Amino acid sequence: MCFASQRTVTVILLMGLWTSPSFAQRFKVVDLQTLGGDSSVATGINVEGQVVGYSNTAGNAAMHATVWRSSVPTDLGTLGGVNSYAYGINDLGEIVGDSDTPSGYYGHAALWIGGEATDLGTLGGGGSVAYGINNDGQIVGLASIADGFTNATLWNDTTPTDIATSREAFSVAYSINDDGQIAGQQNLPEPLAYLWTGFAATNLVSPIHNDGLSNAVAVNAAGQVVGWAQADSSNSSTGAVHHAVQWISASGIDLGTLGGDSSEAQGINAAGMVVGWAETASGIKHAALWRKGVAIDLNTRIGSAEAASVTLTEAIAISEKCWIAANGLDTASGGRKAYLLVWNDPSHCRKCGRASDDGRDKDDGRDKDDRDSVADSKRKCDSAEEFSWSSR
Repeated sequence: MCFASQRTVTVILLMGLWTSPSFAQRFKVVDLQTLGGDSSVATGINVEGQVVGYSNTAGNAAMHATVWRSSVPTDLGTLGGVNSYAYGINDLGEIVGDSDTPSGYYGHAALWIGGEATDLGTLGGGGSVAYGINNDGQIVGLASIADGFTNATLWNDTTPTDIATSREAFSVAYSINDDGQIAGQQNLPEPLAYLWTGFAATNLVSPIHNDGLSNAVAVNAAGQVVGWAQADSSNSSTGAVHHAVQWISASGIDLGTLGGDSSEAQGINAAGMVVGWAETASGIKHAALWRKGVAIDLNTRIGSAEAASVTLTEAIAISEKCWIAANGLDTASGGRKAYLLVWNDPSHCRKCGRASDDGRDKDDGRDKDDRDSVADSKRKCDSAEEFSWSSR
């Protein structure tokens, strides 16, 4: 009884610390410049604070995959077509996405290493997209097969493998951790959240409706998964009203909203901090951060001058240093822009890296020193010393 009371007091104190007005401003907002056009979109971030996404080029002539380092954008180019998009980046700076090809009809999954683009091909069909890459270079996404269906796909050494439970139903893989666990969705017979361990796919049961639609979009080092689940009884293919969900050991938690109807979780770091978007009581989408089950509107965690210049509409990914890749609306132009939110209290960012680093040294063509450097970088994430933006 004494232990339970002490634990309750501890939780209350932690929640009070998190929501206290004295801790209201926690992030510096960094405007990620475009490639010369009007808009940009952030889709991922790594432990070094490198953000990936896509941006309009000059004159809005095209949309190109982009990586931002110290807020400076680099055009990653295409596979010979007009447009390209970056969706994921690992801690070695390897980037995945998709790009138009010279044929211009179907896009192909692409891998960028050192600025060089590689076409990852398909499963025999026309198109493919790569969404995630882990630190061992394993890539996940989707690819079409010869008969036209689009299936969840795993690339090892740029070789694609169909991991779908059924080859005759839509499926997609969005995220892969360093232990090879994969988060995604399969339409069996309805779109549902799945977690792959090896080639075995497990349905992640919705904590809201057992027969409702769901989606799993990110998995962290500990195997915790986030996404969304349907929260109403509609038959909409997107689950018209849906809530952000976090699955821990396959048990789902409804993360709720910011007072509105819907929310989605889109990223999670090793410490279990979840980011995404949630509707306010006014029905407006705002970027959200969930910490210990408490939903925080990120627009209330930035400075007043920054809040006057941007409305953060979604948080896409959170790094092991608790930096966040986000998107928002520029107040002056009304355009959509990519932003980096830099955590100003790193003592609250902890528990980095894979759940159990076994020191494996895979013969994958990557330099062992590079992989060791990544592991060291993750361990440093436990430090209370602030990671300086100006040092990048």
